Amino acid sequence: MGMIKPSGFTWNDHHSSFYGLRVSKIPDLNRASRKGEWVSVPGKTGDIPFLQDAYENIERSYEIFGKVKASTTNGIGVWQAETDASATAAEVMAWLHGFRDGDYHELLDDTEPEYYRLAVLENSIDVEPTRAGWWKAEVTFNCRAERFLLDGKTVTKYEENGYIINPCPFNAHPLIKVVGSDAGTVIINDVTLTISKLSDYCYIDCDAMHCYRTELENWNDYVASSTGEFPVFEYGKNKISFTGGIEALYITPNWWTL
Repeated sequence: MGMIKPSGFTWNDHHSSFYGLRVSKIPDLNRASRKGEWVSVPGKTGDIPFLQDAYENIERSYEIFGKVKASTTNGIGVWQAETDASATAAEVMAWLHGFRDGDYHELLDDTEPEYYRLAVLENSIDVEPTRAGWWKAEVTFNCRAERFLLDGKTVTKYEENGYIINPCPFNAHPLIKVVGSDAGTVIINDVTLTISKLSDYCYIDCDAMHCYRTELENWNDYVASSTGEFPVFEYGKNKISFTGGIEALYITPNWWTL
């Protein structure tokens, strides 16, 4: 019988067990609520909903335990796992606080192996001694509402017109790499993107609503939408086509659910 991987989470390219951590409490399976408000009208039964097609962030907290050596020099000590993994307190803090750009990054939970979330580490982490040889701490992530399907990270190449099927009942916001040698159009369902300048490639990020070639090379001035909106993949079948000097599309669909 093979070893059973301890339950935990993956963040900043490492699983919590890599540092010898044990997770004693995993987040509840809470789901995000829609943004908006309910207005009560005097003399009318029932509040009136003014709801947006958007969702509030949620928090996910993990209670983690680590084992320390009996002999300490800094009040916390060196964290020593029962496996081959071992790490100092500084290494664990550097791992958890490793992202300093203030942006969202991927968080994977062993209890939901088919999904990932986009999260930001929310709190400072205070280490509390427990029984002899152990410490505990609570790690909280502020997450976007979506549970993204890992399958939604798969890139599909289109060298001719085609379609894609969204398996989730929520509009997905794809990342589109456009490859070609001259101007053209990209048509997704009823949205036409006119690309007035194209040399080799550009990216259209429908989630960030941003077009670029590289992080330092903005391409928004060369992409225009027929509706003023970026295209989405609706639930079910979605048409994809392109014209002009565009030779291929590489599409990452970013499927998600709640």
